[in-house]
Amino acid sequence: MWVVDHDPTTIRVDTADTMLTAFDGTVFDLAATADITAQFATPSAGRFPQARLVTLVARGTRWVIAARLGCSGPSEQHLADQLLDALLPGTLNLADRNFFSMAQWVAGCDQSNAQRWTLP
Repeated sequence: MWVVDHDPTTIRVDTADTMLTAFDGTVFDLAATADITAQFATPSAGRFPQARLVTLVARGTRWVIAARLGCSGPSEQHLADQLLDALLPGTLNLADRNFFSMAQWVAGCDQSNAQRWTLP
């Protein structure tokens, strides 16, 4: 798993002293080399191994604050859980219904952050 972390103090989109952030995820194809195939799964109907990337981004600038890259097997929520420690005090994390779980919300609030989810 790759980890990308930046200094959040230099990546701020402030609204009333609150940094607005969001989780975002995607899946993409990789080259089908022996090394990559050994580390990343190929979907049952797919031709290429796939990776899943979940990022914590600053809203407005779209700067990546932190990211987790893994096999496409684990869910976006699983990778997003690993980004909760990148939420700093004064962060308002806007997450859609895909990322909502009570456990994740409580863990994020334990980091002294406000969170808001958009639910259907």
